[in-house]
Amino acid sequence: MAGFHVSSLKPNEVSVNLRSGTFALKWPEESNKPVTPIAVNLSVDSKGFYLICLNKVTKETECFDIALIHDTRTGSEAILPRGALDCEQIHIGVRASLEDKWLTIYYGNSFVPDRDLRIIHFCFSSPTIAREWAEQLFQYGHNPLLRNLSGLECLEKFHSRTVNSLIDDRSDKTISVRNLIQFLCKGTRDVNKETKILKALEYLELPCRPEMLIDPDQFTFNKFVRFYMQLMERHEIDKLFDATKCEIDIDEGVLAIVPGGKHRRYLDWEKIRDFIVKQNDARGDAFGMDYYDQKAKDLVKKYTQHNKHFVQKGMCDESFLRYLLSFDNLIVDPAKFDLFMDMDKPLSHYFISSSHNTYLTGSQLTGRASTEMYRQVLLTGCRCIELDIVDSEKKSDEPEIKHRNTPVRSVSFYNVICAIRECAFKVTPYPLILSFENHCSARVQAKMAQLLVDVFGDTLVTQPLKTHPIEDNCALPSPNDLKYKILIKNK
Repeated sequence: MAGFHVSSLKPNEVSVNLRSGTFALKWPEESNKPVTPIAVNLSVDSKGFYLICLNKVTKETECFDIALIHDTRTGSEAILPRGALDCEQIHIGVRASLEDKWLTIYYGNSFVPDRDLRIIHFCFSSPTIAREWAEQLFQYGHNPLLRNLSGLECLEKFHSRTVNSLIDDRSDKTISVRNLIQFLCKGTRDVNKETKILKALEYLELPCRPEMLIDPDQFTFNKFVRFYMQLMERHEIDKLFDATKCEIDIDEGVLAIVPGGKHRRYLDWEKIRDFIVKQNDARGDAFGMDYYDQKAKDLVKKYTQHNKHFVQKGMCDESFLRYLLSFDNLIVDPAKFDLFMDMDKPLSHYFISSSHNTYLTGSQLTGRASTEMYRQVLLTGCRCIELDIVDSEKKSDEPEIKHRNTPVRSVSFYNVICAIRECAFKVTPYPLILSFENHCSARVQAKMAQLLVDVFGDTLVTQPLKTHPIEDNCALPSPNDLKYKILIKNK
């Protein structure tokens, strides 16, 4: 189809090393307690949804949502917590600097320091392992598909968390039914919910008494979908299924007999075709019937693979639910998660993701300025950040960043541009604009200019591009022309 964009994005492909896991020491996050590193085993589930941290002493497991990983730092970028260098227990593995074996993870729903942003530290036995985990976790966490999952993949993600959180190393890597009930009921007692969970397990022919244990290999995602359907009772899906079935003539093919003599409803490919035609008509899309015929057949084949009794017949209610929750029925075209726009237009043709008072962590009057905010904002993909620059009150000839006429403390201009250099192109190659609100004296501006050249080097645009001279009727360069370049907007 002319002009149709196919996304190049792919789900995370987790390396063997990260799936099999490795030994590490976790630095305690509670800074007010005596510091004793925690021996853990780190691994990543096969789909790349969670970083699984197993405490080797207590056997408790914590699952970190990889989609909430903002940044990973090792080597010179790692930040060692207070007391780490003096802790004898933290020095493990090969002889190397602690920073090179260290991994700092910035994690959470917020990117504002001192709020809900957690800083998690691990020490590995070698720099090679630390680099591998830092690079892979950052790559997995910034995969756009991981941050825009379909409903079906969210269900698969919850299945991964359920299984990996509840596996007990003390009982041959099984899942206690009692722990499963507590997990799903969020630790509260609810007899009705508990009974419902036990009945759902019984329906799936899984262990269904609180004192029993479930083999994780038996609690597959296919069974988890049926478990979900039993618990949630998606009546709206039943109504939609029945409406789709009844809008056309019902024949003897609507019911299929599966083992056990049970009858299951299903929709053949023609009924699925009529359903998607109706949905596309509502959106104003128009394709030929040959397209819809083939699409319907492909969907039936795709969403009946888990159930051999319906592969040649059509979608049962479970298959239909899988389809409705999938990317194939997503309101947003998944291709839009990838770069799909023409990036060869002049820079002035684009909306640019921008930040105001980037250095502030909170209130403009009583908040705090932080160098870390520049890193975190750049990691969101922001392409225009603000620096309010003034003469230092303490050091002559030194520029600093400060919210003028407020009690907010300043931060070092040099430290800020070093932080910008580290993260400028970590998530996108497109040009970064530094918006200067410049209140500096001529002497300090000269120092500031030299620092910019020294820190940014060739990435800093200091002359017009030869292909785009500054002349009347000459367009600005495009984002593609300015990849990995830093521009300065000074006022």
